[in-house]
Amino acid sequence: MLSKVHQLQQLANPIDSVEVRQLLASARRSAHKRGERPQKKAAITRIELQVLLVTCGNDLAGLRDRALLCFAFASGGRRRSEVAAATDAAGRAKGGRQSR
Repeated sequence: MLSKVHQLQQLANPIDSVEVRQLLASARRSAHKRGERPQKKAAITRIELQVLLVTCGNDLAGLRDRALLCFAFASGGRRRSEVAAATDAAGRAKGGRQSR
């Protein structure tokens, strides 16, 4: 997500630096050697979604939040893919460039 923010603001992305990529790769290898594996999280239920939707305000930001929550729940996607899809759509709506 941080990469996407840098991309949208046309700033240099720190993740693209060789040093950061090497550091992250080294950290992943070390964790793997220690036997650490990422654990998948359970998806939220419809009841949990309804509880989240109730917390959204009635203003424009609340409408946006409800739309994103419903979109993410309906598509069954991951957070990163939801953010990418939403920011791509927003960029196209504003006439901005399309991100990849």
